[in-house]
Amino acid sequence: MPQSEEGRLIAETQGQFVGRFKVEEYTVRVNGTFNPPVSFSVPIAILEYNSLADLNGTYDFTAPTSLVGQATINLVLFKASGVQLTITGVLTVPTEDPIPITGTARWFQS
Repeated sequence: MPQSEEGRLIAETQGQFVGRFKVEEYTVRVNGTFNPPVSFSVPIAILEYNSLADLNGTYDFTAPTSLVGQATINLVLFKASGVQLTITGVLTVPTEDPIPITGTARWFQS
């Protein structure tokens, strides 16, 4: 059964993003790269996952299921093994049009 946690997601530089979520007693971080580059900030991002063990390693995401805008972000991350994660949230600054993005995200636990 999917679980969800709140966190934060920010594109600090063009084409790169970072995020942090509190999952159980762990701080889980995600770093990623994506294209086309677009800046964004999501102060309340919702991470949906099945198991803490899933929040480790490298995931890919592709358009059209992953996009930024107009008012929200939706990332569907997946591994070749079939594991899937979703990050959604409201952008602090909306985009004019939805922007489909493709990229890679790497998860770390501390």
